[in-house]
Amino acid sequence: MPGPLLAVLLAAGATAMFSLDRVGVRVIGTVPGGLPAPELPPVAVANLVDLLLPAVGVAIVAYSDNVLTGRTFAVRHRQALDADQEMLARGAANLATGVPAGIPGKQQREPHHGR
Repeated sequence: MPGPLLAVLLAAGATAMFSLDRVGVRVIGTVPGGLPAPELPPVAVANLVDLLLPAVGVAIVAYSDNVLTGRTFAVRHRQALDADQEMLARGAANLATGVPAGIPGKQQREPHHGR
């Protein structure tokens, strides 16, 4: 069971049911609905220079993690792995998530079966 999700749902339900915001419980207010508009973040050119080295470090770690995880599953299932194709797919997914101001995440991992 997703414990944190259930806790959030129960808290939201109790807040609405008992009007807890009216008796002094602080709430975040209305959560905006709909999809965010695509935009580039406002970053000054000077900040881009400062972000370059950490971005390269993150890219190297992400590449290593992605390829090593892919190789592990490829060996386990006796399949071939094309590292270039893996990174192209990851980059496309990150762009598709990042352009509408989302947060690119890690790929879904294979569920653990206790083996």
